[in-house]
Amino acid sequence: STQTERANDCVCMAGYTGRANNFAPCVPCQPGTYKIVSGSSGCVKCGIGKHSDVLNGTSASVCKDCEDQFAWSPQGSTSNDDCICDAGYYLQAGYCTSCEVGKYKPTPGDNSSCITCPTHSTTHDPDPQSSTLEQCLCLPGYAGEPSNLMPCTPCPPGYYKHVHGTAPCLACEAGKYLSSPAATDSTQCQSCPDPN
Repeated sequence: STQTERANDCVCMAGYTGRANNFAPCVPCQPGTYKIVSGSSGCVKCGIGKHSDVLNGTSASVCKDCEDQFAWSPQGSTSNDDCICDAGYYLQAGYCTSCEVGKYKPTPGDNSSCITCPTHSTTHDPDPQSSTLEQCLCLPGYAGEPSNLMPCTPCPPGYYKHVHGTAPCLACEAGKYLSSPAATDSTQCQSCPDPN
């Protein structure tokens, strides 16, 4: 606190909070927080994605970014250990790594793993941040929409689908047939036998 004639006129310095009188002494801003100005205002938490282990910090510069560019931390974090991988990333060998093709992770945290897409669907390569079920697309030869709880099912005989996604299966052109399910190309449609 600064020098003054009356205890009630005392204010806490930057890096400290409280009323600065006999009843409420100034206390240092705790790690994960700072205070730039003098006065009785509270300490400010380090922002999302930042952390600080400094006691009685006096500027936002005490708040350091998470070491990994794909990591996130809650407000007021006190250590880089509070940083967790963003949605779409998991922890591998100490670094946040994007989910592998065919997997996604919808929320930050749970650094250990990504979720496998539903059967007969995958994330599209290359997609470095697969973070939602909506990014799981039906494989060629399968139709559906996993994100709307419509599983990817094989195109029936006589139909094919050559692209990833929610597109419908297409019928073979007139005069052609296809006897197997899950066809991926129109070239799999065969000409009907000559009736003669």
